[in-house]
Amino acid sequence: MKKTALSLLMILCLLLPLGCASADAPVIDRQPESVSIKENEECVFQVAHGAAETFLWRFVDPDSGRTILATKAPEEFPGLEVDGAQTDRLSLKRVPLELDGWGVFCRLSNGSDSVDTVIAMLSVRYNVNAVTTAAPTVTNAPPNVSLSPVVNQNQQNDAADGETVVRVVNGYLQMADSNGSPTGERYSEIPVTGSSIDIAVTANSKNVHSWILNGVRYDFEDNITRMVIRKVTETLVIEPVIDANPQTIKSAQDIQDARTGDTLIVKSINSRMHFLQSNGRDVGGKSFREFDFTNDYLNAATNQNENGGQISVRVTGEAPDNYRIYGWKFNDMRLTFNGEVTYFIVNTLDRSMVYEPIFGYVPTPKPIPTYSVTCYRCTFSGGGYNHATSGYVKAGTHITIHLPPDGGTLEGDLNVGDWLNPAFGDYYYTVNHDCYFGYYPVIN
Repeated sequence: MKKTALSLLMILCLLLPLGCASADAPVIDRQPESVSIKENEECVFQVAHGAAETFLWRFVDPDSGRTILATKAPEEFPGLEVDGAQTDRLSLKRVPLELDGWGVFCRLSNGSDSVDTVIAMLSVRYNVNAVTTAAPTVTNAPPNVSLSPVVNQNQQNDAADGETVVRVVNGYLQMADSNGSPTGERYSEIPVTGSSIDIAVTANSKNVHSWILNGVRYDFEDNITRMVIRKVTETLVIEPVIDANPQTIKSAQDIQDARTGDTLIVKSINSRMHFLQSNGRDVGGKSFREFDFTNDYLNAATNQNENGGQISVRVTGEAPDNYRIYGWKFNDMRLTFNGEVTYFIVNTLDRSMVYEPIFGYVPTPKPIPTYSVTCYRCTFSGGGYNHATSGYVKAGTHITIHLPPDGGTLEGDLNVGDWLNPAFGDYYYTVNHDCYFGYYPVIN
């Protein structure tokens, strides 16, 4: 595990509940549960509690571990609607795709002490209904930018007038904000200004076979129809492949004709690579993390020689425990997707590349212990029971012991949990271990 990953793990561990709060802290009867929705849908996180007076919901960034108040979330995620950020029920509407993988937890306080819930996970899947299936209307183009799509593969590295640009075929481009959300108008070409730009690219179809980036085809494990690419510094031609005739892919002969003799190395970090079988999908041979394909080489999957200058491999991420693959680094560019990409196949790579997965932390909720409750000549309610004589409840559950109307004495685990305000005929307890109660009538 990388040092940065260990640091993130330590940061988020500080956010998790300590498992046993002080005696004065509010008691959590039911933790908020993780949810999975599609983008622009709504969801609810709720905590069941006892004696809590104030509530404060927060979001947890899976990349950095930083937290933001739910009340401030709409400022970072425009369009998100938040209700109940200071109650026991947090309601979210118009949830953006960029919140996928974020954590949500609540801090409960009763004035004298506080306790945090576990971190519930928010999974946001791509909503195909949000994709424009027809070619978009491009308006308000930046100055001096051609809006004609790239149709000639030989033009892919030759920007007009030497300008560095990002182009797309079969889709549209938008600038991406700091959260990765698409913003502004849609274009087929955007100039690279400053040191780098962040862009979002969306396909014109909900069925995409693969993606071509500067002539190299990538087959992802999921049906990826949108991606965000950060830190674009060079001319980049992007094509989501939606039919059998891609326009910007390079042929094997083109690659051989363009060979310069420069050293070509493909490397994977926190991931492994395999050679491909002749069908271009299945793998074979031992895995490897670095390979020099400058000269002709042996394909360990087919046991045949391959021409140098190009290589096709499958790249598979290796996520540490409690982490998920949030995106990938392709050299210095950072790519995130609207679907899961734990592996991909790169076809006819003709340049040196380093592939590295981007990890997001996924905490494992700490299990809540379960204890037995047994009543003799009395009953209890709480934890899903109503006037039961025995059962099992989770730690921290409030139960009520119901006594018969005739006079008598309640005996047993009277020191279990907090004894709160005994009322006529009932006694209230908070369960924190196996407990027994017995009611014995007074004998004259």
